[in-house]
Amino acid sequence: MSYLVYVTNDVDLLELPLPPGYSFRLWKPSFKSIAPPNIGFGFGLWTLAHYFRVFRNRDLAVLFIVDAEGRKVHHSYIVPAYFRWPFMARNDLQISSTWTDPDLRGKGLAKSALRKAVKLMQQPGRRFWYVTLESNSASVAVCENANFSLVGHARRVSFLGIRLLGRLIMEE
Repeated sequence: MSYLVYVTNDVDLLELPLPPGYSFRLWKPSFKSIAPPNIGFGFGLWTLAHYFRVFRNRDLAVLFIVDAEGRKVHHSYIVPAYFRWPFMARNDLQISSTWTDPDLRGKGLAKSALRKAVKLMQQPGRRFWYVTLESNSASVAVCENANFSLVGHARRVSFLGIRLLGRLIMEE
């Protein structure tokens, strides 16, 4: 599989308003909220990595978009650099595993969330990364429309045959 790697450090991105009845909610690990609500097992592993200090910084988060009834209609994980992404600097973040309710796709929610994540998590010198499968045209369109720039192609390599311990390597 081939991946596309995008980056931005454009902290001047204009935030895009959400449609009426929708709002953002940012979750960060705390003693009161160890794991984000209604997120599956996969994110649980990242939460453990946060508490065991696997990440290079402490800015793990999830940005949700909720409707007027509080139903989650979008999420974007905000994940700090760690050994699996060697191209990222210590303070960088990757916006990952974005998902939008299928009935609401094409309404700009994901693009609004990307820009909001950058605004909420910005720090001097920080870059924001976005990695997607080359074949995921919807994901490619979202990050390109949110002013992320393509910096290269990458491939996954496993470590000792273990995919979980593998890394994403940028291709020359």
